[in-house]
Formats: sequence, C-alpha cells, structure tokens
Amino acid sequence: MFIDTSGLRCYYMSVRLCTGGVRVPLNELAESPRTAGLNSVLRKIARGEAAKIFLADDADEKVTGKIKEAAAENNIPIETAESSVQLGRACAVTRKTAVAAVLKK
Repeated sequence: MFIDTSGLRCYYMSVRLCTGGVRVPLNELAESPRTAGLNSVLRKIARGEAAKIFLADDADEKVTGKIKEAAAENNIPIETAESSVQLGRACAVTRKTAVAAVLKK
C-alpha cells in the first residue's frame, strides 16, 4: 500500500522483491511496523528489534556492507528489492530508501 500524503489517497503497490529468483510482493513492509534508513536500521539491529532486512539492489556497497555485516552477526534474514525507489514506496516514504527493516511485534 502506498500513501499519497499530498492527495491523501492510498494505493496498492505491486512492488516486488527478489528472493532467489522468485518475485515476492513487498506487502510485508506496508503491513508491519517498520523503519527505513541506514542509521535507523542499524540502531534497531543493535537493540534486537529488527526481524527482517530489505536492501535495494542499486544501493551503495558502503551501505550494504554495514547492514550485511550487522545482520549476519544477529542472524537476521536479508531480502533484496529491485530498486531504492520501490523500497521507499513500499515503506510509504517519499524518498529513495536503500535499506529498510521489519520490526518485531
């Protein structure tokens, strides 16, 4: 679901992510508590609040390296999205997002 804050409308986004060659909708981000952005996600990983990490394929290697390292240390699964624009829209953010996380409930 995508929320257009200027027109106050909601749209269903058919954004998909790549999991081993299979395309899966990013609905999990729209329906769950989440956080977006490098520093925010790193804080949530350190606190043990992140359940799953989403990385954009077009994200910078500096960003993805830090996230992959922190996720590996804490045994958090990582999935990839096609682009940072799609990942940002799935998080209902108006900007591109390189990394996002679904939080534990």
